Amino acid sequence: QRGVVTKCTLCTERVDRGLEPACVQTCITGARYFGDLADPASQVSRLLRERYAFRLLPEAGTEPSVYYLA
Repeated sequence: QRGVVTKCTLCTERVDRGLEPACVQTCITGARYFGDLADPASQVSRLLRERYAFRLLPEAGTEPSVYYLA
């Protein structure tokens, strides 16, 4: 619907085909990462262990899965 913001699905149709979300693939600065948080050997898990990371409004109970690295 025009003029209505929808929630990002992280390109589930691409991820289901083994691809990265479009925003990760096209980010020319390499500032976006995507991966399996349940896999301790994944790049995103390693980054979360090594750097300060935070989520927006976790107290709202929505269990956000997007982390921001400082």
